[in-house]
Amino acid sequence: MQTSNVSESLLAAVLESSSTPTVIWQRLSDGSFVVAAANSSAELLLGSGASLVGIGPAGLTRWLPAIESELQICFTLGRPRTAHVSPGIDATFVPADPEYVVMRSDAGADADSGEARRFEAVGRRAAFVAHEFNNLLTVINSYTDIMLEGAVGREPDERFLREVLEAGQQAAALSAELLALTRQTSPAPVPDPDISSPTTPDE
Repeated sequence: MQTSNVSESLLAAVLESSSTPTVIWQRLSDGSFVVAAANSSAELLLGSGASLVGIGPAGLTRWLPAIESELQICFTLGRPRTAHVSPGIDATFVPADPEYVVMRSDAGADADSGEARRFEAVGRRAAFVAHEFNNLLTVINSYTDIMLEGAVGREPDERFLREVLEAGQQAAALSAELLALTRQTSPAPVPDPDISSPTTPDE
């Protein structure tokens, strides 16, 4: 976070407390604009690894050509306006006083929202996979249990089937944990009637 006057600690604190990229532009006597203050989110958005203070629109590491013209329009009209300044980036320009214009972008919020949607999609997919896997394990464990009843006392069949059943039960427990985790953020998927209820060999 940098400001043109380091003694303005209150302004710095207010700007830095916001996750919304915010830049305060100052209009110079020759009609050009330079950055008077900016928060960290703005520095990331504009691609600067150093201080933005004192830099004009053309000096930004990530050149957003529409910013300069929008600053002039906002200053001339004297009222807030929202404009498309770069692919995927909109910004609101608000005249603060005769010399300053505040620029705020929703790019950071959009990125956070997109990230949340991606995580939600992953959670829903994981819930679906865990549910279907649990259905398959139900079939495997049920048939293994039936076969085990007919293999009691017959080695090595009984031992092999018990190992299969034990592994299947452990896998079912892991699947149940995954389902419990995904249900915290995602609705449970609808069961598939074709595999959720295993049949017996007699059916």
